[in-house]
Amino acid sequence: MNTDGGSLVGEVNEDGEMTGEKIAYVYPDQRTALYGNWSAEKGQPLGVDSRDWALNGNTLSLDEETVIDVPEPYNHVSKYCASLGHKANHSFTPNCVYDMFVHPRFGPIKCIRTLRAVEAEEELTVAYGYDHSPPGKSGPEAPEWYQVELKAFQATQQ
Repeated sequence: MNTDGGSLVGEVNEDGEMTGEKIAYVYPDQRTALYGNWSAEKGQPLGVDSRDWALNGNTLSLDEETVIDVPEPYNHVSKYCASLGHKANHSFTPNCVYDMFVHPRFGPIKCIRTLRAVEAEEELTVAYGYDHSPPGKSGPEAPEWYQVELKAFQATQQ
């Protein structure tokens, strides 16, 4: 049983680790459940900082050391929708921020929190937090498209 009163159901090994391809999270009301399955494959972590920016369109930093990458072909919501924070577009005047959330199954994850009331159909945007001083001295170095948008934004502020 989880600390919130819900339960995980699935195959476990002798160490209590989930090992099966099917899992369910039963909510505390004991009537609602989230069911899923997956295929676990061994893989090697890849660095996102050293590769071309064009390949990082669906990455999201979880913390200073961990980057979540949703590569092709899983970057379409029809293939992957467990988290959608990587789909938020950038704005220099955002209406949202990235924040932490404790997921009942995955633990600490990134979520998007609004900064103000938003209108129906209004796009949710976040500030990506790229470093404005080259070459990335106090944060992730900004890709070219961001640098162009920053110059255009700064021109409107003068």
